[in-house]
Amino acid sequence: MLAMMPTGQLLKRVQSRVLIAAGFGISAFSLWQMSGYTFDMSEGVVMWTGFLQGLGLGLISVPLTTATFSILDPALHGDSTSIYSLSRNISSSIGISFVQAELTRNTQISRIRRWSSTSASSIPYCRTAARGTWAAPFVLSRLSCESCESRAQKIAAPGIQSRIAHEAQ
Repeated sequence: MLAMMPTGQLLKRVQSRVLIAAGFGISAFSLWQMSGYTFDMSEGVVMWTGFLQGLGLGLISVPLTTATFSILDPALHGDSTSIYSLSRNISSSIGISFVQAELTRNTQISRIRRWSSTSASSIPYCRTAARGTWAAPFVLSRLSCESCESRAQKIAAPGIQSRIAHEAQ
């Protein structure tokens, strides 16, 4: 968001293609850095990559919007704004749906791998999230332990990031 304000001023001096290319490069670099996230990272690294991603998106969106409307007749700006906004929102929804579907899929795969190697004797008890009580091992297969679920999602998330990076290439 912060990058959007100076980007408008940069458009007077630099071509929009250069700014869009720089934005894609910065965003790709930040996503590449995010693919190496681990559980023991500092907050500074996460904040820095988030800042870079925001800078890249700011360098992309302003020149792209400006280039979109610069060739249109001013009488068509009202209609074109609604179509541009609609297409951007639909594209965002598709991307979010894809990432959510991949997270769910990878969580299921992780859960299956985790529980396939588990026997009744290997995990004595697990605290259930629903009742706050202790469950016996034979009940574990039917109950979803909150900590086990969060572990499965943490294992599944890097798979999504690498798949998105692979498809972007």
